[in-house]
Amino acid sequence: RFLRLLSSEGTLVWEAPIQPYVVGVDEGFVRGVAPQLLSLAKGVAVVLAHNSVTFVRVANGDILWQWYPDPEDDKLLTDLEREKRGLKLAHVYVAGPSVFVAACVAPLHFSDGSSGTPSDACTSAALVQLDDANEVARISADRKDFPVDSTTLRAIGGGTSPAMFAATVDGLGVRIAGEKHPVAVPTGSTVRATGVAAGLAVVEMCGAGGCTLATVDLAKGQLKTLLQADAVWWQEEEVDGAPSLVAAGARGPSGGDRELTVLCVVSSGEEFLRQALVMPAGGHSGFSLVYPRVFRRRDGFYGWKALVRTDGDALMMFSAGAVSWEREESLASAKQAVFVDQTPPRTLTSGNDEVPPLDERLRLQLRDLQSAAADVVESLASIARSDGLKSLASVHAEASRNHKFGFDRIAVLLTDVGTVVALQATSGKVAWRRDLHDVLRGASRVALFVTRGRAFHHAASEVAVLASYPDGLVRFMSLDGSTGADVGAPGGAMLRPRSPEGAPLVRAAPVPGGGPNQAPTMLFAWADGSVELYPAIADVPQLYYHSLDETTGVLESFRVVANGTASESVARMVFPPSAEQVVAVSYPRADDMVQSNAHILGDDSILLKYLNPHVVAVITRATAADGGMYVNVVDAVSCRVLFRVHQRNATPPVKTLLVENWLIYAFWNERAKRTELGSVALFEGMLGTYDLNPFSDVGREEVFSSFTAPPPIGLQKTFAFPRGVRAMGATTTAKGITSKHVLLSMETGQIMSLPLRALDPRRPEGEPSKSEKAEGLAKYTPFIHINPVGVVSYNQTVAGVRLLQSSPARLESTSLVLAAGLDTFFTRVTPSKAFDMLAADFNYLLLLLTVLGLVVTLAIIAAMNRMRKLKAAGGDLPRPRGRSGAPSVPHAGNGVVRGALELPGNECRSVVAHKRAVAAATEAAASSSGALTSGEVRSSERRTTLSLILQRWPLSRHEERQVRQLTQELR
Repeated sequence: RFLRLLSSEGTLVWEAPIQPYVVGVDEGFVRGVAPQLLSLAKGVAVVLAHNSVTFVRVANGDILWQWYPDPEDDKLLTDLEREKRGLKLAHVYVAGPSVFVAACVAPLHFSDGSSGTPSDACTSAALVQLDDANEVARISADRKDFPVDSTTLRAIGGGTSPAMFAATVDGLGVRIAGEKHPVAVPTGSTVRATGVAAGLAVVEMCGAGGCTLATVDLAKGQLKTLLQADAVWWQEEEVDGAPSLVAAGARGPSGGDRELTVLCVVSSGEEFLRQALVMPAGGHSGFSLVYPRVFRRRDGFYGWKALVRTDGDALMMFSAGAVSWEREESLASAKQAVFVDQTPPRTLTSGNDEVPPLDERLRLQLRDLQSAAADVVESLASIARSDGLKSLASVHAEASRNHKFGFDRIAVLLTDVGTVVALQATSGKVAWRRDLHDVLRGASRVALFVTRGRAFHHAASEVAVLASYPDGLVRFMSLDGSTGADVGAPGGAMLRPRSPEGAPLVRAAPVPGGGPNQAPTMLFAWADGSVELYPAIADVPQLYYHSLDETTGVLESFRVVANGTASESVARMVFPPSAEQVVAVSYPRADDMVQSNAHILGDDSILLKYLNPHVVAVITRATAADGGMYVNVVDAVSCRVLFRVHQRNATPPVKTLLVENWLIYAFWNERAKRTELGSVALFEGMLGTYDLNPFSDVGREEVFSSFTAPPPIGLQKTFAFPRGVRAMGATTTAKGITSKHVLLSMETGQIMSLPLRALDPRRPEGEPSKSEKAEGLAKYTPFIHINPVGVVSYNQTVAGVRLLQSSPARLESTSLVLAAGLDTFFTRVTPSKAFDMLAADFNYLLLLLTVLGLVVTLAIIAAMNRMRKLKAAGGDLPRPRGRSGAPSVPHAGNGVVRGALELPGNECRSVVAHKRAVAAATEAAASSSGALTSGEVRSSERRTTLSLILQRWPLSRHEERQVRQLTQELR
């Protein structure tokens, strides 16, 4: 894990990794406790983590040094009796320049004579002193010889009369406090912890009525009660330069408002601060830890802060009577995640009516008007690039864009501590949280389901939390995906098996069918054969379910009968535990979209994908001497093994992924000492280039049956990967058109998007053929290299990833990816690039200017072309001549015909204008001849003029008809 330093505002300053052990340390010999922060003296944080002691500098998070008990150390072997004994690190305390580690020697329980684990019972105690070089300086198993130079108090054993000892500063050694004056513990109470703070011997006792914090008078052996509450916490701190005891106690119901009391006691035992404050729970359960801090304010009075950790692993800082900040640290233990849509603002509030009333319609229309106005402002802001305009509409525009493209989904996560947390994918903020720690207490299994992923009319998105208990009781809680409120009865529905003795739940799954906007019916099946459909449906379809016991290796299939109330066994198979042990199980995603059930090859032949929704990937580890693992693809309905391959030298941990007709798995190669990726592709068969035509019969059954369908054709290859794999996932899109990528979370904290084609088992061993090149297949190489472009986490380190979950956006090109673990990371990936979306920095102004420029240019060119045609038509008419026979100068006005024709262009659009033009041309021809009159001009010249008018001038149909009639008359 990590040691983290948070600022007073809750931001992360630094984090330091705390290693539990190093190579060479016998884990059976050394056993510690959960990580504890034990001291913050002199700017150094002392952490006891399992079997190591770590010193971290508070200023920058640097690890000063670490100590690991070495089984080869002669002093440890001599004093702690290595044979048949183990060492349990119990506590660490600092005394000046020296470090003392309190250890407990416990017997080892051997299972096969070669290895053992320390028991919880300790037979003796020891103290290990470390010098400045991080080496063991002195070890003592005699409590009278503890070389300490500061006052301390410890308890050996427990119960109602613990034996306590104190080491004093005068160097007299250890004196048992209860020898002369035994400390009387109240009846019914048990000592939980002892220690020294501000020179006072402190005892924490708990019983049925709560906990009590008291000090011990070592001279008289008497207890003085300081604080009584449901739970107490205390520590030593320096207040105004003097060591003081700071304690806190919480009282109140879990999940409700709690009263927090903080007190501060000096070394003389006098209290100088005691304050009580009622703190709202805010949907949280009880407090598990409280770290109070007392300080002097600027006004001279004392104040306090408290860092609170709840049972749901949330951190809250209380200051001045309010919550200063809050961190959802429970996300570090997230084990399941789903995506749902935010409820759109148009959701009706008037019940289940399809048509809202008038007042609500007016309100919705006003909201649409405001949205349209904001869109206009944002469009102007995008064009003008004005910071003022953008600031006016940037918030709305971003939200509108995210909602339009489907980026504003809500990620709902279920944690190990029973907390359901909803995160806004776009901002990372906590949308809502439900602490179900108390409700789910005692559950053997907790799961999260999506019952309605998208909001529809009046119905909001919904998720469901399922908790099953050892006696067969099932709690099914439906929550609103946008608010986290209960849907239906508070606390959910309680379902039980029909047998009075009870039976454990073996299967819970949604029933196939129904629309995407309808809440599905859930199927619950118990080990006694009883089945219940919730909510009940009238027409029960033919349903099958299966159960897999990973301990016994039994896979059994059942058919639902008796109208959905009972079941009968259909098929059964066994992975014998004597030969192989189940180590991993993987199921395909029910909501994964497949765009095509065939794959087209380079020569236009077709490979038919094996798309069976009932396949289950079962990875088993061989127990024989040769070892290795078996990769099994099983049909869960017929319990038939569809594909099986032996992977030599393979050992856990194993990560598996089923996507379409592919199985991808990662494992550790024990012989090669590296991580390897295996890929299996399943196909029904193949159709040749010309086999698919209107007259061919491909021979496929119209209805698929798991009992009669032939087994698929399986292809398998293995690749070496340079990093360890912590989690696996796959991208998914709305229609399944975009190419698939495999998401890999590596040990280095990076998340990589790897094209599925890179793991194609059909990659040829030699040079690819022409058809393989056309298909895009590359030559097989056993190594997968890390492409920096494919690292979707960029320069961020995502630590401790436990799961990778993807969700489709409304844009086909985009897939939403969530990584959850010690860190939570969200991003959007585009496996086939963003082919349906403009970039965020797209230059809209340049696009607008370009379009306007094209429109203006086209208008100018059209006008010029029209003028050119008119001028060309007028230039072909005969020009008038003077009496002397010399041509006259052409007219430069707005006339259509040069020279003799001086009529405006708009008049030439009428028949009268044409007749005048012809008459003018006739007179011009007559005047040019000098001897003929207008009636004696040759008819052919007139007809030529009219022909030019028909060919070159833009005429309407009516005008064209009359010109042709005039031409006919001239003939």
